Amino acid sequence: MKAGDDRLTDHINHQIEQVNQALKALNAILTERDGRANDRMIAAQRQFEEFKQTVMDRFASVNEFRGSLADLSKMMATRIELIALGEKFQPVIDRNREEINHRLQKETFDVKMGEIAKWQEGIDKWRNEIAGKAEGVSSTAKMVIAFIGAVSPVMGIIAAYFAITSRADIDKNTAERLRTEQSQPAQRNP
Repeated sequence: MKAGDDRLTDHINHQIEQVNQALKALNAILTERDGRANDRMIAAQRQFEEFKQTVMDRFASVNEFRGSLADLSKMMATRIELIALGEKFQPVIDRNREEINHRLQKETFDVKMGEIAKWQEGIDKWRNEIAGKAEGVSSTAKMVIAFIGAVSPVMGIIAAYFAITSRADIDKNTAERLRTEQSQPAQRNP
């Protein structure tokens, strides 16, 4: 019996030693895995901090852009201001139109108005195309474009008036010079 007990004790001791070795191996594996997990955790934390900084930089630039837009919107005229400006210039436009109508010859005026009408049609077509493409454009920008479209024909009429009057002055000066040259006797060389 003693021999059986000794064998059983040896067997149990051997089993305990194997379990202890297995525990040591398991502990080494877990320690190694913990180290790798810590390394991954540190790398992930570093990446997170870099991402966080990138996001913060992006938000800073977005806030700067918003500030720029706010400053720009403060500088732009409102629709009401543009309408008031258009109403203020309407009497001047009407007066200029009347003066031009009186001073220009009827046929020249009709020709120029036809050219301006064609030009205005082109502008209207272009404006309609732009309006279709740029539905997101603010009402202020649309009002500015409309104002430019309204003022452009008047500027064209004014330019035509000055061109015609300049041409008439040139013709008048040329006629006077020719009359003066014809009225003076020709001088002979001795």
